[in-house]
Amino acid sequence: MTCKYDVLDVLSIDIDYCQNEQDLRAIVNLFTKALLYFRDLRNDGQEIINFSFSQTHSDIVSVLKGHSKLNVYNIDHHHDIYYDPRHLLMFENGIVEENNWVGWLFRSQLIEKYHWIKNSDSELPSNKDMLDLQPHSSALMVDDCDYSGKRSVDYSNDGVYKPRGSIAYYNSIEDADINPSRLGEVFVCMSPEYLKKEFHYLYFLLIDLASNILGEHSIKIFKP
Repeated sequence: MTCKYDVLDVLSIDIDYCQNEQDLRAIVNLFTKALLYFRDLRNDGQEIINFSFSQTHSDIVSVLKGHSKLNVYNIDHHHDIYYDPRHLLMFENGIVEENNWVGWLFRSQLIEKYHWIKNSDSELPSNKDMLDLQPHSSALMVDDCDYSGKRSVDYSNDGVYKPRGSIAYYNSIEDADINPSRLGEVFVCMSPEYLKKEFHYLYFLLIDLASNILGEHSIKIFKP
């Protein structure tokens, strides 16, 4: 599906966000609304977006190839920016893992805005981590000012560094106000090593919902 906006809105759902029944129901509610919206769109003869599924989050990078401006909504217990200074060296070599894919997109200057829908006890990125993440070359215009490697420093009320206008935090899916009509990609990952066993079935439930509502030909499932 061709994106009708300059910036591609991406919905990424990591099932490890589920900590309780309320989280589970919120994910199923949002996902079902998106499926029904695009089913109706297709029934009207229009092309619909991609729905992709994987057990590892880093596969989302291959889904986003070819897009230069991304507005990412990530429903996830983890921020996935990066957690180890060695990841900064990995970025230089084009190596992306499930716990640093967002950082790679930031480092590659592909993210216009990152919306992180997190849990109340999720670990926030540190000031230093975000400062070290900024690229050191390639001049461009950001927020009507010349950008030659460092963005103007901005801090949230809780002291977390944010590239200006680039990161937003939410403690619930409802607060993020995700609009299915703007979505250009939907990606769901299982992250079994971080997910409580009692919620493993939700990943396969979402696959079944997508298959039944849109048809198997409309979804992509990455092999483990």
